[in-house]
Amino acid sequence: MFGRLFPRSIDNVYPGYWLGAWIFGLVLTGRLAMGFNGTFNTALVAVSADGIPLNTYPSAAAQTVIALFALTSLMNLTLGVLGGIALFRYRAMIPLLLLLYLAQSIGTRIVLLVHPILRTGSSTASAGSAFVLGLLALTALGLVLSLVPKSGEAAA
Repeated sequence: MFGRLFPRSIDNVYPGYWLGAWIFGLVLTGRLAMGFNGTFNTALVAVSADGIPLNTYPSAAAQTVIALFALTSLMNLTLGVLGGIALFRYRAMIPLLLLLYLAQSIGTRIVLLVHPILRTGSSTASAGSAFVLGLLALTALGLVLSLVPKSGEAAA
């Protein structure tokens, strides 16, 4: 298992089930969309998809929230670009990136439990949360499929 997570050479040989690579592509598409949208449509995404009531904040506070939100989205976009490079050129990195994406998603959930954000009760915010939870579940499934040895293959 550790040999799949941390391969000796990073090449274009994907060790897991191909369904795991397809799921990685879906997760990657979702993360890139979230990163791009959050970076370039920051205020709209913060209000609609995440339910942050920016109109109730003082102007300076709203600008600070938007800037921090955009920086976080840019980080997601950067990790998505790294995933795209892995998908097309360095497939041996797919299990490691799925683990990284999973750790980041779970870490984000933990940070939001410790530091909750006051949100509106809008249905679009609920849909945004459902999308993120679905992406989290897909990421976990993709990680398992990328680590499980194929039938007839010795565990690495």
